[in-house]
Formats: sequence, C-alpha cells, structure tokens
Amino acid sequence: MVTALTLRKLRDTVLSVLPIVLGMTWMAGLMRLFHLRFNLANLVAVPIMIGLGVESGIYMSRRAHEGRYESRELVGGSTGQAVTLFCLSTMVGFGSLMVARYYGIFSMRLLLTLAVGCVLLISLSVLPLLLMPEKGKGSKTAAPSIS
Repeated sequence: MVTALTLRKLRDTVLSVLPIVLGMTWMAGLMRLFHLRFNLANLVAVPIMIGLGVESGIYMSRRAHEGRYESRELVGGSTGQAVTLFCLSTMVGFGSLMVARYYGIFSMRLLLTLAVGCVLLISLSVLPLLLMPEKGKGSKTAAPSIS
C-alpha cells in the first residue's frame, strides 16, 4: 500500500515488489540446497527481506524515472552503488554472526545472508532490465534516412 502511494503507478509498484517475490523464490531454492528449514528463530529473515526488497525496488524505480538511463547506467550509478552498499553491509553484519556454535543462531544468520544476497542480485540484474523503457515507445527521435 505504501509502495503504491509512493510510486503512484501500478507498473512501478508491481516491479518494486519483484525483488521480494523472486527473492523469496530463490531463497526457498537455496534453503533446499543448504538443507535449511524454517523455524521460529530464522523466521526473522522474512520481514527483513521484505523491507530490503521494497526499499531497493523503490530506489531503483524512482531513479529510473528521473531520467533516461540505460540499465547499466542505473546499476553502475549512485543508486546501484547505494543499493549494493546497504545490502552488502547487511550481509556482512549477519554473516559475521555465523561463527556461533548454536545451530539455531547459525541457521538464522545463514538464511538472512542468503535472503539479502538474493534481493541484491535481483535488484541489480532483473529489475533494471524491466524498468527500462521500450525502444520505440516515447522516443521522439526519428530514424536516420538513407539518401
């Protein structure tokens, strides 16, 4: 709801929650790969993932509409760097706690690190490609004529 009020367009709202939807799917696959299960301790990963996913989706969407950017400029610019920095700093913070001897804490931190990594990858790879305008749509430049 807040995302829809912030972005004011249905397409942008749907694309901004894409990191959450795809991130949850990727996280479920990685949980199976690493033999992790949801328990009361690691359910903390879900709200954190939702928060980071929405935040990065809104940042990327708003920046894409500020000007005409190529997807590589959107990712390589200040917004892509900011999304990378806040996701990586969160991953390092949670990852540093994986040295715990108690398996419950270890699994929670591993799941949080994987979840934030999934959000980061989707925000920097899939989302910018979908946010870019279509080539023929809205461009006022005419095709060069051959004389």
